[in-house]
Amino acid sequence: MIRPVVQRTSELERILALPSRSWEEQARALVGPLTNFLRRPGGAMTLRPEQAIVLSELYKYGGCFAQIPVGGGKTIDTLLGPSLLALAHPEPPQRPLLVLPAHLLKHKTPADFKALAQHWRTVPLRMISYQAIGVLSGKALLDTIEPDMLIFDECQKLKDPRTSVSKRVHRYITERRKAGKPL
Repeated sequence: MIRPVVQRTSELERILALPSRSWEEQARALVGPLTNFLRRPGGAMTLRPEQAIVLSELYKYGGCFAQIPVGGGKTIDTLLGPSLLALAHPEPPQRPLLVLPAHLLKHKTPADFKALAQHWRTVPLRMISYQAIGVLSGKALLDTIEPDMLIFDECQKLKDPRTSVSKRVHRYITERRKAGKPL
């Protein structure tokens, strides 16, 4: 098998020059403090380093794109992201919204969240499906809910900018930012 060669272009040089950092040591140092802060009394779970760094980045930068593999702990980060901001951030979200595929909305995610809430301090997190936003009757759904924090599970559902879901999410985010509202 012949591997394609990436051409040395100015764009490649720009990318290679971007600062990078090793987060492993920082992540391990965050596990204890974040676990202790977010765990309920009597809770038995402990954050993984990957989960701790995602929560830390979310707190520091107000957002995070986390590419965590299957089984890597995204569900806990999804549940605890709004909780961490609500408990510790000077401007916490008031209406966090999780957007996910309909098949996860019916059983899996609510059941997972219920089980995890026994171990972690949580805040209410509204959930809707991509399908609910994408149908004609969902045209104004985001405007009605007015989320000030958006979490996308399986965000590849937004990759095609021509779909109604992608257009509606983009419009909502753009209009909130133009109006100076938090998101």
